Amino acid sequence: LHNLARLRHRLGRDDEAEALFRESLATWRRIKPPGDADIGNTARHLGELLVERGRADEAEPLLAEAAAIAGAGGS
Repeated sequence: LHNLARLRHRLGRDDEAEALFRESLATWRRIKPPGDADIGNTARHLGELLVERGRADEAEPLLAEAAAIAGAGGS
């Protein structure tokens, strides 16, 4: 899902990309331990997309989570 979301974003299909990033993140949160690198990576990409879409307030916690995971080295 994450890679499909990135492709949709590159194609300018941002509504679809956002939905796929959200679904991917929810899936990772269900099956991976907290702090996993996949969670951080998807949170970062979703956050960046939200910033591009003018929704920085919504992006901020996602980007902070991604930075914390990256700083901890992910699991």
